Amino acid sequence: MLGTDIHGLLCSEAAVYSELPLVKSLIFGFSWKYLSKLSCGMERSFLYIDMLKGLRQNILRAVSRMNNTADSRGLANKLFQTYIAPIIEHYNPIISPLASHYGSTLYRARKCTADTEYTSIKDLLNPPSPSGRAVSSDAQSILYASSSLQSCKAELDLKIGDLVNIVGLDYTEISSQPFWFIGQLAAFHKSKEPSHYVSERNGLDVTAYFSHDAQQSFIYQDALINEIFSTISSPTDGYSLNRYLIEAIYKKLPKDPALAGVVYLSVKDAPGINFAIFGDAISKLKIGQLNSIRVTDIDDYGTVGYRLLKNGSLKDQQIIWRDV
Repeated sequence: MLGTDIHGLLCSEAAVYSELPLVKSLIFGFSWKYLSKLSCGMERSFLYIDMLKGLRQNILRAVSRMNNTADSRGLANKLFQTYIAPIIEHYNPIISPLASHYGSTLYRARKCTADTEYTSIKDLLNPPSPSGRAVSSDAQSILYASSSLQSCKAELDLKIGDLVNIVGLDYTEISSQPFWFIGQLAAFHKSKEPSHYVSERNGLDVTAYFSHDAQQSFIYQDALINEIFSTISSPTDGYSLNRYLIEAIYKKLPKDPALAGVVYLSVKDAPGINFAIFGDAISKLKIGQLNSIRVTDIDDYGTVGYRLLKNGSLKDQQIIWRDV
């Protein structure tokens, strides 16, 4: 797994690779799959960049058809198995604990649909009725949060006049658990600046030891998976594509310790970071600030202006609001 120390696996910093063509794909057109192999024996297979681009176009077309189909049952699973599973097959996830950053606080916001504050913390954390991405299934609950107040507000597609409740969540207790980081490889390639949340950063520069074609494939693959997770998966498919991605990654990792969540790039508020926290890890988040705000302005660059109306405190899982 890429979150572990890679340097002991390499012969030298100037390790030499060799490339061996493996098979010609007859499923997605005439694109090659290669094996990139270092001189010390470390190897990774990868899909040629044109194949990944073709898969992306097929995914977008399939999603468009699914969005325009009255009975879309089973279509998300078929889409995943046909076009996304081949990407995951040749994908090495970056796994790392969470580093402490800005007080180890995440933020979650929820629009008040009835224009009145929520009174139960359960409704604010993971509502019983699907709202945005806070959707639970019988298999596993997922709580979505963001790295900043601005990012969590941007994810809601707010309008001026909306009433919004916000909760701060301290993640210290789950910071040592493994998280799957997506989109970070592509971002690091562009800026050479690692995410502040990646504790074990060796996985971000490991691609430098492979050929240019392999590097290009790994980076495109990471960006595509982030796109699927952040924008392509939607309420239309019940965010099921996200769940299929998570299930596929689980199969690639050791069962112990269990994956605590996913860290991915915000598309609506770059360079913000979003988090999907799983199951038992949700209960280990510590409730911090509670705020009720009214949106007063949204500028040309998406920054949300607001007026603070109330601060909240927690008692027996109920939120007690007080005017400021």
